Amino acid sequence: MPPSRTPSLLGNIESEDGLHPASDADRRTVTVLFADLCGFTTLSEQLDPEVMQALQNDLFKELTAAVRNFGGFVDKFIGDALLALFGAPVAHEDDPERALRAALDMIARTARLGESTSHSGSPLLLHIGINTGPVVTGGLGIGTAKSYSVTGDTVNTAQRLQSL
Repeated sequence: MPPSRTPSLLGNIESEDGLHPASDADRRTVTVLFADLCGFTTLSEQLDPEVMQALQNDLFKELTAAVRNFGGFVDKFIGDALLALFGAPVAHEDDPERALRAALDMIARTARLGESTSHSGSPLLLHIGINTGPVVTGGLGIGTAKSYSVTGDTVNTAQRLQSL
């Protein structure tokens, strides 16, 4: 990618209603969803790395589709987990309900993926945590490593719920 285009791409995030500046900090109420593949460590010990990576990419494709179908925004992938936001960068009156519906869709998509792929034979299952509360949204990081994200205890609580 040409260096002249990098700042403009990193300076914006894409959502369902267009591009938004990544640096605009904003305090708002957001519903945070964490989804994590159950038994990832065991599965990665049983499968070849290439097969595991393909499975992860297929899973992330399905989880991302579920989030987007309900108006959410995929913030990031962390290992085998996904962090999604409902209410940032675009807010809807029913963001908590949208997150719950996306979670149910994720569960169904993950089950179908498990049935259609060859892996250890165990069903693919997700742990999902959802929490709604105040966060600060905006650019996190410095320079070209800056990206849109959310900060606050709401995020931590959603992650803890996912890990139960």
